[in-house]
Amino acid sequence: MSLESTDITIDFVPELNPECKVVPLDTKYEGGRFLLTIGSRRHIVNRKVEHFLSLIDGSNSIADITQELNATPGNDFLVTNSDTIKLLKKVVIENGMLNSIEHSDKILKKSKPSSEELKKISLLGSKQIAYFSSFLKIAFLPQIVFCVMFLGFISRVIFYFAVMEPSYIDPDLIFSQFAIFLLISIISLFFHEFGHASALHYYKIKDFTIGVGIYLFMPVMYADVSRAWELKRGQRCVVNLGGVYFDLIISLILFVFAYYSDSMILLLAILFIDIKTIYNLIPFIKTDGYWVFSDATGIPNLQKNSHRLMIDFPQAIFKGRSFHFPSDMSLTSRVILSVYTFLKSVFYIYLVYILSEISFWMLIDIFNWMTPILTGSEKMLEKIRFSSLEFADIWMFFAKALILQFTITSIYKIVRATALQLRLRN
Repeated sequence: MSLESTDITIDFVPELNPECKVVPLDTKYEGGRFLLTIGSRRHIVNRKVEHFLSLIDGSNSIADITQELNATPGNDFLVTNSDTIKLLKKVVIENGMLNSIEHSDKILKKSKPSSEELKKISLLGSKQIAYFSSFLKIAFLPQIVFCVMFLGFISRVIFYFAVMEPSYIDPDLIFSQFAIFLLISIISLFFHEFGHASALHYYKIKDFTIGVGIYLFMPVMYADVSRAWELKRGQRCVVNLGGVYFDLIISLILFVFAYYSDSMILLLAILFIDIKTIYNLIPFIKTDGYWVFSDATGIPNLQKNSHRLMIDFPQAIFKGRSFHFPSDMSLTSRVILSVYTFLKSVFYIYLVYILSEISFWMLIDIFNWMTPILTGSEKMLEKIRFSSLEFADIWMFFAKALILQFTITSIYKIVRATALQLRLRN
């Protein structure tokens, strides 16, 4: 008979599942935060939860835990044995954290992803990635980073002011060499994920995977570097920027080949990587830029706290209610979070406006461009063939596609998160 269906007595001695670990997390919260790992899941908890879990060590009974909680400095209320049992059931047992036979498989049952989370298939495991990242990690040596950044700046000046402006792309060339462009793009995506893994390897953590999956309704590539949470904030920022940094490296390689071969398809690939880099650095959805901003400011759960402020805003204006900040969040962090939330709201409003302007024509553009490529129809190709195509046209096409994908994703996530917050409030 399981513990949920029976009364737990004060003599019961609970013990955490060995798969549950709690380690300090580097944040700017004054009260401190901790990383709770439950199997493959990770949660950020405060000091009170960490202290409660530390008492569940297989030697303290319910009565002992209650006594320790009441003896904790700063505890403003008296905890009863009944309160401790309720906490044990809600926090520990319901999350499969108890070390008992009837709960041994509960961690796996709790690990099913939600509709928003990534459904993924691993392509490369730790051993395969570690072999390559052991060589690639030298790219994070300070001297090499400086050289890459300097050469990257010089190459971009040449690319956008000397190469891109007077050049034109023949549509026939795009269609005939589209397979080459697609291959380079896929390689760049893999290299991007290797950047994250190599940065983690640089900090002597070798537990990572690379694969593909479906996030919301879109195919994506991913690098599981969740153990980066164990690092300091500055080191986590390096891991988060590792993908963008490797994008810069591969674009430098492509630029050298394009410069000596005069290959327009390589220049187009560089353009694609640059647009993808800009997209990845946007901090308002969970791309690399989001995690960099979260770690740099020391505000974990940035999206959750931001959504809470967005919901509080109309209630604060019309009902005079106060904003909900974590009690131990510093004044500086509150200001940063408020400014971030304001800019995020403005950004989303602007995206909705842009979406209303381009969505219809974007769908037509995609249909007109992709139909000849997928069908090989010469008749369709003749309809859209024209004398020359400027780089600006290619840039706008990619930019529109990314804006369209980004806006749809963002609106879905905002509506979903807002509905969840309102449901929790009620």
